[in-house]
Amino acid sequence: MKRYAPGLLVAFLLSGGCQDPFLPPVDKEANALVVEALLTDVPQKLSVRLSRTSSFLGKDYGLPENNAGIALHTLEGDCYSFRFLGNGFYESKQIVAVQPNTTCILTISTENGESYASDYEIMPRPVSLYPLEMIDTVYTQIYYDDEGNGHPQDYPGILFRIRPHVPEQEGSGFIYDWKVLTNYNIETNGLAKKNYFCWEFIHSQEINIYPYSHSGRDNRMLPSDLVFLSYYSLSPLPIDSSRFQGGIGSLFTESFYFHVTQYSMNQKASRFWTGLKKQSEATGKLFDPVEEQLVSNILCTSDSTKKAYGYFTVASVSNLTYTVKIGTETLFRIQEAYNFPEGWTVEDCLVEELPWFWIW
Repeated sequence: MKRYAPGLLVAFLLSGGCQDPFLPPVDKEANALVVEALLTDVPQKLSVRLSRTSSFLGKDYGLPENNAGIALHTLEGDCYSFRFLGNGFYESKQIVAVQPNTTCILTISTENGESYASDYEIMPRPVSLYPLEMIDTVYTQIYYDDEGNGHPQDYPGILFRIRPHVPEQEGSGFIYDWKVLTNYNIETNGLAKKNYFCWEFIHSQEINIYPYSHSGRDNRMLPSDLVFLSYYSLSPLPIDSSRFQGGIGSLFTESFYFHVTQYSMNQKASRFWTGLKKQSEATGKLFDPVEEQLVSNILCTSDSTKKAYGYFTVASVSNLTYTVKIGTETLFRIQEAYNFPEGWTVEDCLVEELPWFWIW
């Protein structure tokens, strides 16, 4: 190994780096099973996805694991079998109904004779949420030109904040999913003047985690930022005007539904999802947060030397839904709602007719 005097170290770094390329050894953990499954206390069919890793230098990633046998067992004696859907996806043949405090285990038998099983996981009790906070605010983003000069751009919008109640069970963690259904109105001009009542579906694209420290000395649950949505993102802009007869005379978003789902899980599962979030947000820059090792709860029972990845997450669910009426880039009226209009995920419009879920 070459040695450099301390005084030459800075000059060496600034001069462009090593003369000889450094090729670190790569852990080729190829062909390891990856398990993705989320079991909740909501009665529904359970979906499981199985895939295989490939070597670091391989060309294929996320190879599906097909024709496996999967079963979900509870200590209470229930057993749910699964059907293979194709491309690594499986679904339980029956509705899975698991109550809080039920102990579950997921077992997998692969086509090549390997056997896997999850840890025994206990369905936690659901944790309720405080009313959602919505705050009119402005988010400033800095854009840089080719010469490196920064130009601030302000985006008025709404900051959504969540706050769970203190969980009864120690070692709890929370992740969140949210979705929005906007109602926007378009009036066309000209001889064929018409009113279009339209909707658009928006949903979360990232892992949202509540920063719960599990500290016994300070067990307060403080409000935490969930997501910021600009009024521009809640609008249909940019829009294809060819969808409408006549030119667009006016366009404005009148209201929207906001729905948040909280998944309450144990601390080990929460750490897995926190580590996954850090890895997904890493950009390769110097000051990225240090990535954590993702510890799976899946073991190969037929060969202890084989690794498995992924996680069998067991979580209870709590939901909040709101209807929000907005003015000109400001909140006007917020009301808690009983449910979120499901099945309207494709953007569309009705002409001279109000959809049943329109918010006045």
